[in-house]
Amino acid sequence: MATFDPADLAAVRASAEAGKLALGPGPELPVVAETTLGADDLHPGAPDVRIRLLSGSPQPAGLLLYVHGGGWVMYSIDHYDRLARRLAALSEWAVVMIDYPLAPEHPFPEPVDCTWEAIRWITGPAGRDWLSRAIPLPGPTVLAGDSAGGNIATACALRARDACADTRPDEGARPAFDGNLIIYPVLDHDIDRPSYFRALFPADIERDEMRVCWNLYCPDPAMRELRDASPLHADDLRGLPPTMLITAEGDVLNSEIDEYRRRLSDDGVPLSRRALRRDRPRLHQPVGAQRGGRPGDRKDRRLARRHSSCGALSPRAPQEGEHFTRRRGCGAQQRANQPLGRVKCSRGLSFR
Repeated sequence: MATFDPADLAAVRASAEAGKLALGPGPELPVVAETTLGADDLHPGAPDVRIRLLSGSPQPAGLLLYVHGGGWVMYSIDHYDRLARRLAALSEWAVVMIDYPLAPEHPFPEPVDCTWEAIRWITGPAGRDWLSRAIPLPGPTVLAGDSAGGNIATACALRARDACADTRPDEGARPAFDGNLIIYPVLDHDIDRPSYFRALFPADIERDEMRVCWNLYCPDPAMRELRDASPLHADDLRGLPPTMLITAEGDVLNSEIDEYRRRLSDDGVPLSRRALRRDRPRLHQPVGAQRGGRPGDRKDRRLARRHSSCGALSPRAPQEGEHFTRRRGCGAQQRANQPLGRVKCSRGLSFR
């Protein structure tokens, strides 16, 4: 998508969202549930936030919490429903989507705050009770997101790490993730990084468009320096769970993603990276938004794994003799005595 005039946002939203819905529905699934969180579940004055559960198995191998992209200003869980259904059908994981409020109606930090509070609800007693009515509570939990959703997911992963470290025995559990899966995330507000000037396909997303999105999402330049807005500004990345970065060849965001990758590695976070080649459809639309065959078709599986990161969610059990240790009492599970970069987060999710 090329840059746009903020005054035309309503028309831009309508056109982009209609394009996603025109791709058609995802596969039918045996488990579909939805609930709405209100201010009582989030914070006073918070807008409603829808939560949708999709599972292709009555006994999913894990739980993927997904935060959608769209420059913080467009799309909803309805426009990512096709992707989430394909992920659930192909991975045998349950997928939970969080319909955070959009800017500019709800500027930073409200989208991050509402997502974080929704995560706290999902992983807390009320959310676990809601999930258990539809599926047995799965073991590993992974936090995921793409583009602007990757930005919010990364900010929430840092919050979860800090909350986990600060938990006292009398305070109960805090959100703990066994992995992070972030797909070409926005990690910094600096649009003067080299990759912005080396984009292979500026029509996907261009520098001026990112400027518009940042202005709508976080109008105060000083607030963009905050970790919740620009996760790359975090002082310390130690203690984050094993992370898989999905990048795209020639993407405008690659410079900040490369820096984040280096910092994760320097801080000892188990890390894997997969790069998408440019022989694929446009980026920074809902990942996996390609037309394909039936979910079980080989071609469809290949498309999903390549474009929707399903390869990271392949349903594989631990090999005989493997065992896991839980780091810092919560968060990531990692294979004992294995070097960083060869990490398996329990059944079904492999970071290698």
